[in-house]
Amino acid sequence: LVLASSFTSAVTLISMPGYVYQAGVSGLVYYNICQTLGLLTGLMVVGNKVRKTNLNEPILSIPQWLGSFYKSKSLGHFFAFQSFFLITFMVLVAMLMGDMISGVFGFPYQWSVALICLFVFGYSMVGGSYGHGWSGLIQSGIMICVVLLLVAKTMPDPASWAEFKESIVLEEPHYFQPVNADSLVFKDAFTVFYCAFVMGFCNVFQPHIFSKTLYLSKEKSWNKTAVLAIAVVSIFNLALLVGLFIRVREDGLTNYDTLMSNYIFRTMGPVFVAFLFVTVMAAAMSTLEGVIIGMCGTIGTDIISETVRPE
Repeated sequence: LVLASSFTSAVTLISMPGYVYQAGVSGLVYYNICQTLGLLTGLMVVGNKVRKTNLNEPILSIPQWLGSFYKSKSLGHFFAFQSFFLITFMVLVAMLMGDMISGVFGFPYQWSVALICLFVFGYSMVGGSYGHGWSGLIQSGIMICVVLLLVAKTMPDPASWAEFKESIVLEEPHYFQPVNADSLVFKDAFTVFYCAFVMGFCNVFQPHIFSKTLYLSKEKSWNKTAVLAIAVVSIFNLALLVGLFIRVREDGLTNYDTLMSNYIFRTMGPVFVAFLFVTVMAAAMSTLEGVIIGMCGTIGTDIISETVRPE
């Protein structure tokens, strides 16, 4: 569950459904099938290599693992310093969360960002990887419940669905095909199949994802962890169906990056708005705290203590 929540950011719940709204089935094939298969392949292939190495000698961070695996202290240090660039990702997530709090509660934007930083950095410092594990469990549970509720709430009735299928095929003949030449992103097979798979595979190499392989004490546990994580990610990705269902209910919407949240704020009651807010915050927090824990491990192990294995 922690691994799945680290993979899933607020973009899954806010932006991606809007592009499925515009593109149709090709967006679902890209995200829900090809990218997910890439994630699973990366976890199984790369994760097992890391686990086998870690059984022979204690490894605490990904740069340390690289330095040990390739017998190169300089390579480990290079990747340790490169990890500092993740601060840009942390800024992006903190800004998104601050904007959400400011919009929902009316707090000043600067105070909202400061509050988020104090809260997430605070409990990450106190709890460390142990706290990250339990918070990831809670965040995943919230996201599973709310995604299933949203799918059930927006699912159209059979008559509306049949009418939509008839009309949309006349207007956009590729809407229900795995490749949609009329879409903004999913225009060709190379993008939908190859690029999505490679993106999913490469996502595994992010330090806050990769480091989850070091959490387990048994080598055989990793395959089970990887499969279960992908199963949970697949549940999270059901949120993309909401974009398709909104298209059935209301055509002609634009601003795809915020289409789903705008639709929910406009058409649903305060309970669902609260659910969406909590879910987006949970998804963003799980990503932010994962990056914080990963960077702290790298800085403490590979930069301050200089414990990367020598040649």
